Amino acid sequence: MVHEPEEAAATAERVITLSAGVASERTAERVRVVLSRLEQFRDVPEARALLDSVA
Repeated sequence: MVHEPEEAAATAERVITLSAGVASERTAERVRVVLSRLEQFRDVPEARALLDSVA
């Protein structure tokens, strides 16, 4: 399996932006899962920037 944390971070950032005005627990839970998985890639600048921005 190939890890693409840069792409995952960009997609997660877009989901967070687009879902900001939506009260969806399912979407919020999925974002939490993605952010949790991105933790292992904190050394990748895109992942670190996203994680820091939501901290």
